[in-house]
Amino acid sequence: MTIHDKSMENYLMNSSSTIDLSDSFTVTWSSLTYRCYPTAMQRLTNSVKGDRSTFGCKTILQNCNGSFRSGRLTAIMGPSGSGKSTLLECLAGVRKVDQVDNIRLHGPISHVSLSFIPQQDQLFERLTVREVMTYAARLHFVSRQKTDYGKIKTEIDQILTQLNIFDCVDQIIENLSGGQKGRLSIAQELIASPEIIMMDEPTSGLDSSSSYSLIELLVKLASSLSIAIVITIHQPSARLFNLLQDVYMFSYNGKFMFEGKPDQVTSTLNAVGIKFDSFNNPADVLLDVANGEYGIEVIETLTKKVSNKNNQSYPWKKDKPLASCLMNYRGAFKDHLCILISRQCLISIRDRLSILLKYSVAISLALLVGISYYNIGKSDGCLTEQIRTWLNLDKIGRLFERITESSNKTRDHVGAFFFLFVFISITAALSPAAALPFYAKAIRKECSNNWYGRTSFIVAFIIADLPFLILSVTLSYAIFFILSNQPLDRFFSSLFIYILAAMNTQARGVIFGSLFIDNMLSSVLLSPNSTIYDTLLSGFLIRIKELPRILQIFSSISFARISMDGVIVAIFGFKRCTIDLSNAIEVTLNRMIDFLDTNFKIARITIQRWTSEYELQALKNSTDSIANVFKDVYKSHLDESADSSVMRQFNLTDSIYTECVCKLLVLCLITQIFAVIAFTWRGCRKK
Repeated sequence: MTIHDKSMENYLMNSSSTIDLSDSFTVTWSSLTYRCYPTAMQRLTNSVKGDRSTFGCKTILQNCNGSFRSGRLTAIMGPSGSGKSTLLECLAGVRKVDQVDNIRLHGPISHVSLSFIPQQDQLFERLTVREVMTYAARLHFVSRQKTDYGKIKTEIDQILTQLNIFDCVDQIIENLSGGQKGRLSIAQELIASPEIIMMDEPTSGLDSSSSYSLIELLVKLASSLSIAIVITIHQPSARLFNLLQDVYMFSYNGKFMFEGKPDQVTSTLNAVGIKFDSFNNPADVLLDVANGEYGIEVIETLTKKVSNKNNQSYPWKKDKPLASCLMNYRGAFKDHLCILISRQCLISIRDRLSILLKYSVAISLALLVGISYYNIGKSDGCLTEQIRTWLNLDKIGRLFERITESSNKTRDHVGAFFFLFVFISITAALSPAAALPFYAKAIRKECSNNWYGRTSFIVAFIIADLPFLILSVTLSYAIFFILSNQPLDRFFSSLFIYILAAMNTQARGVIFGSLFIDNMLSSVLLSPNSTIYDTLLSGFLIRIKELPRILQIFSSISFARISMDGVIVAIFGFKRCTIDLSNAIEVTLNRMIDFLDTNFKIARITIQRWTSEYELQALKNSTDSIANVFKDVYKSHLDESADSSVMRQFNLTDSIYTECVCKLLVLCLITQIFAVIAFTWRGCRKK
């Protein structure tokens, strides 16, 4: 006996105390049919392509009957596309079927737990084997009120030893081989002691020796722990095929054509006139028959034989629908939330390349923007003391030149904040839009196996991403803020607006990541591009009053406009300008009026020679008009003892800041709620 076999015996002896081997059961399914209907998006896409062949439904399973029992390994075989994976998903509850009550549980037990492991199971590969097992145990045992963590560690070590992966307990999962990952997927589910384990193509991608070892292990688990294990397998070797205990074979048309033990294949095929010698692999011959290489009549004969056998085997007495017997171990929301936040933070921290790229882009772009707008903070829309020297009549031309130059720099100043807003919005949306589709398989498996609720996961995902989001926004904004020479007392008030804006677009990323969880490309494309619509309504590219009335209404609830208004008030409001030039302006205006009056007096004699009294009075009135024009110009550009010209340009007041913060908080709450609803509805929805 090998060391591996001894460790397995020890584990099985310890586990037998928790599993009553007398609680045997049988699960049967009768007249099970499954049809696949194209979604509305698929129909629209096919319509655009001009492909009408997939508009209707496709029948995959046709009146399937069968069963599996506890203590045995049942294998479902068949050609590619015959429906073996679909049947397994229907039995596991991953797919919706109309005849859900036709899947029945027979036996003395009234409740069972079920674990489904999909083909090419996805794991969180940034974690170690022990960390994955520990988090799986904590999630399961919180639900079952099991808090003896010393015993949990012992059980984890026993399971890992049994599955021959204890030697790599401290390795990162991405460094494991395919066979080791497959065993780890089984270990994660064994920690919950399920009565039923279903595995889709567990030997896919494994070599012959690893496949044989895995199936041998599953047979021992099924018989020793008295659990039912159901797998799908495509084309096993003869040695592996003989390990299977119960076999179902699909024909190409989605109907069973064989049911029995491996050693019954030869006699079954001989009965329909198919002879083969002992050198042939029975599984290969059976698969050739299922593909129709021996004729359609043979398949119909075998299918009829299996159907008659099933119709005579299962009286429907004292049984229960399997769906009503499945146990739901989802525990308290807050307990799962804390565990999931911890795991998600650890996964993010371990993803060093993503962190390096994310913060490198944020820092480099902030440096580029800061250098491009270096010292732009001085162009604050306020008048400097130097302008006082230009408030003379002989320097009026120079004065307006300076005003125009200052106005252009101020516009560039606001543009820098707008560009930073667009950058922060796009990067905040990209991360969740890519992460959710990337981990979709792992999330769906854990949710369907009752590790935790969908709401618990998505709330934990959003919360765990917040520290990284806030750090990224703070770093990029702080670099720009310092290089552009902004007033330090306005840093936190403007940073708070950017953080709220980033949280809004983060929720958008979650929404698109959930809606397009099966299509990462669509999610990544649509999520950041959705912010473009808001930027048009921000009031920076085009004045709000120039927009059509309907767009003005949408602009009032646009988070881009609300965010930019808040930033502008935080930077340019609250008495940004401190130099009072009102006296100098008044003196200059009086001088201008005196100058014009003097000129009119000198020219009066000449004017009276060729001008009527009416024209003379009109000319006199023009003195006041010219003075008023200059007064208006001065007032609009120079009378800024407290407010920057930017505030008047965007028609903002100091009180707008509090209003913007409140609006952004409400919008953030609403978008986060929609994000949770979108993931709950679409993220783990049954097929």
